[in-house]
Amino acid sequence: MSGRLVVDFRVASAEKDSLFNKDWYWPIPQSTYDDSAREFLEWAYQFPAELKRDENLGITYELCESDILKDVASIIGTWIDVSTARANNLDLVFNQDQLLYRMMDENQFSNYSSLDEWRAAGEKSLEHRSRRIVRSARRRINGLQTLIKGRPLAYSISANVLSKNLTSGRSRLLRLSYADMITQRKNLKDVHPEIPDLAQVVSAKVVSSLNNVGHPPSDQLNNYFSEIILKRLINAWQDRDFMPGFIPSPAMTLFAGTGGSYRVRVVSNSFQRNGANVIRMTHGGENFLFDHPIWSPQELPFADTYVTHGIRTAEQLTPVADRHKRVRKSNRDITVLGGGSKYHSEILNSARYPSKVETVFVTSASFEGTRRAIPNVKLHDLVYYEWHRRLLSMVGSAGFKVISKRHPKGLGSGLELFGGVASEELMQVGMSETFLRADAFVMDIASTAMMEAICTLKPVVLVDIPNRQMLEAGLRDVEKVIQIVPAHFDERNRVTVDPDLLVEAIRKPVNVESRKQFITDYLTKPDQRLKDLVEKVFS
Repeated sequence: MSGRLVVDFRVASAEKDSLFNKDWYWPIPQSTYDDSAREFLEWAYQFPAELKRDENLGITYELCESDILKDVASIIGTWIDVSTARANNLDLVFNQDQLLYRMMDENQFSNYSSLDEWRAAGEKSLEHRSRRIVRSARRRINGLQTLIKGRPLAYSISANVLSKNLTSGRSRLLRLSYADMITQRKNLKDVHPEIPDLAQVVSAKVVSSLNNVGHPPSDQLNNYFSEIILKRLINAWQDRDFMPGFIPSPAMTLFAGTGGSYRVRVVSNSFQRNGANVIRMTHGGENFLFDHPIWSPQELPFADTYVTHGIRTAEQLTPVADRHKRVRKSNRDITVLGGGSKYHSEILNSARYPSKVETVFVTSASFEGTRRAIPNVKLHDLVYYEWHRRLLSMVGSAGFKVISKRHPKGLGSGLELFGGVASEELMQVGMSETFLRADAFVMDIASTAMMEAICTLKPVVLVDIPNRQMLEAGLRDVEKVIQIVPAHFDERNRVTVDPDLLVEAIRKPVNVESRKQFITDYLTKPDQRLKDLVEKVFS
């Protein structure tokens, strides 16, 4: 590695011709990242059961739990890189805007959080003058409508495609920002006396998880993430009583987007605390494939009904919701129901099966820098970048026209990364831009994009990288309708796949009838109970 450990994919992009030579390797097995993060997460998942003695303390933890898990993933993943560089006397190479790397490398810490930085960027976009004017006008209109007609009984927050399908524009959209929460908490000074100790318990488990994979943190780093966790808990304690501009009533229903958002959790808690009902909608549709340890704590708290796309998905996730209630000793039932996705139906209705596979779209995951998706979701950016370049090259070398379909979000989403190994690179565009042009799709992560591609009735190939372990039931069903090519990590910790198996999979014809049945079961067929529930809300 020439005495350097490049950890920033943007640096790697600039140096790719010299960096990714025949001797390139990654010094850290993916299992090191995943094992340490999973050890913490499995402990953290059961931790709320210990807080049942104090309901308010338990609510506080679950409000900020998703944020804590994201912080810990960033800290663990980044520190393992820094610790490895030190142990091997390697210079750590990254762009200076990667502040978490810089702080750990210099062992000097501020109150910076990569999650807070990402969130602040989103808030900044809301502060544009034109958007402020629009928001102000909407609030005045909503206020006048409330005076004339009374307060509506159905609200939406963080609306996604599925929630828009269900509500059909009949709910009042809550346009709340993190700044609204900060405003309400300014006058709140009290803190539960156990919260500082709670932060120490959580941070001690982070230390233990890192120690167990041979990367003990410095005292300064320990203090840093203790302070981050303490801040999350204090804010959540003060946000327990947040009001969304009114007091929800038991007759109200909140349609909420994905549960990983702190803002969504706080507002959902406000509705539940006042006896109202919360219906949360899934995002991508691929969650039936994985019993991922981070899914339940992100998606299920502060929801009364969890809506998936299809009935079969709901059937597979119901035991997960039951286990969540049991492990957390919760008194609240969570019903999982299939909503039926009109969006996926529309893709299917427009599908045109290709007569010959010539143009292959290879979709990539996003690059996230220090916002690490561990355990068992994504690879390190550098490992993924090096692998994905080889994947594109393999597909192109087989005689196909290969087009890189980049993830539209994440770090460097507008930076060209795959020149020379793809004939075209699509950046910051949705999957819908590919449906008519593609003859086949190759993916290396089961995601929202994969479920959309399945609905085109075109060949879909999933390169199954072993850091994500699929459930047997989900694997059994999905392998009937797409081609799955196994990958593994070699002795240099690179992802490898058999090129012949990959090409053979791309060329295999689709069983159209099986594909259509899968789409019906997992994506488009609604549960009548949900239809009745939604109509009752709006009756």
